Amino acid sequence: MVILTLTTDFGLSDGYVGAVRGAIVAHASGDIRLLDNTHQIPPQDVLAGACAVLQIARTFPDDTVHLCIVDPGVGSTRAGLVVRAWEQWFVAPDSGILHFILDLPDARVWRLHEPEATATEATTFAGRDWFARAAARLATGSPVDAIADAYTIDECARLNIPQPVFHEHRWVGQVLHTDRYGNIISTLPPPPAEARDTARVFVGEYLFGPIRAAYSEVGHNKPVATIGSLDTVEAALNGAAAARRFGVRRGQTFEILFPEPVAPPQWPPWQRLTGKSRPA
Repeated sequence: MVILTLTTDFGLSDGYVGAVRGAIVAHASGDIRLLDNTHQIPPQDVLAGACAVLQIARTFPDDTVHLCIVDPGVGSTRAGLVVRAWEQWFVAPDSGILHFILDLPDARVWRLHEPEATATEATTFAGRDWFARAAARLATGSPVDAIADAYTIDECARLNIPQPVFHEHRWVGQVLHTDRYGNIISTLPPPPAEARDTARVFVGEYLFGPIRAAYSEVGHNKPVATIGSLDTVEAALNGAAAARRFGVRRGQTFEILFPEPVAPPQWPPWQRLTGKSRPA
């Protein structure tokens, strides 16, 4: 049975999620297992949605279909996408929500066929009337060429995530995201293991110390830097919310200082990720 996951900004107080799930079941030609990743992405926060998609994808088995909907351009001429990467499928509006997936070395992309308009469908609910149907067909046996045409990554919408600056003694990136725990996720890849003990991690003017293996290596409520699940350097407080404590927002400077020279790393760091978290 094929797994189909849902990642949206629809929330849980209205019927939007149920309507999408109903459309999937109605248009599936075989058995399908629906799993909710999250529907609590802040409204129209494409970057948060992109982080959530990257966070889960490598844990699922081959041929999982991920339906990803954060769609500020709903009703416009923006494209719909199908992407194949990590031996999995991703169906989404071309909003930037697949930014990180499109960076993966094996990513291939198609443009979804436009849906046929009917008098009973709203132009404001493409998640139900277009993307859910396409994902259901893909998950239950339709070949991708039956629902989409070849497209190029260069034609896809991308998020504005500046490449960090890498000097021998200083890496300068920015805050990519803050999670619900208040952890501060950066755009900087992990430095070599031998450089972590002597590194100094700063978010703005705040020092979070060297890079450690676990939060528990510092006392309660103390600052700590770690390698997070997106394979980037993070800053946190052990048992508290660093982003809220220090008023940290996306785009702020996040830097690592080194006493000894360190070679520039691979960029972007999510290209280093593989399917290693998935079963063989």
